[in-house]
Amino acid sequence: MIQLRSIDQISTNIINDFIMIDQILLKSPSKKLPNGNSLERDVIPLTTNRNPAYWESGGGSTSTGNATIVTDRFYQRLKALYIPRKGSLSNGNHALMPLRRGYKVIKVWHHNKDYEIAILEVKKIIGNVVTFEVVANFSCENQNGWQDLMCAVAIKAGMDKSKDYHCRVPYYILK
Repeated sequence: MIQLRSIDQISTNIINDFIMIDQILLKSPSKKLPNGNSLERDVIPLTTNRNPAYWESGGGSTSTGNATIVTDRFYQRLKALYIPRKGSLSNGNHALMPLRRGYKVIKVWHHNKDYEIAILEVKKIIGNVVTFEVVANFSCENQNGWQDLMCAVAIKAGMDKSKDYHCRVPYYILK
């Protein structure tokens, strides 16, 4: 005899399975690769079509700031999937960007214009958990070390976004 379950029971089970997967993946420690780079994991949003995405976000405060910029594998701008227009946008999420294997995420932090820059490459996406490889780290008070790189325009956009007081707009998107 076949036992029928309601849609609510099935969807609850699927959600519980995803929560369990998230907890297992997030509890595992970061790994060091043979080339010296490390791996990091993060939980990402999924679109209504279950496609992975990542938020361009951030902004500046009085003397600190941060920014997250999403680029393709060649550090080019991407077309945003969604740009919120209402609600609390100050230093928050400004553009939902598609995420694929090989895409780059640039994270910028600053305190009194002393910058920390990390370039992460998407290595693996399983459900709503992404594994990043840290490709490069820069700590600098000015542009030493990265201004001649292919990603200089994206890094500059991240630095400008992190300085923008109570930023409410996306900086590095294809219009």
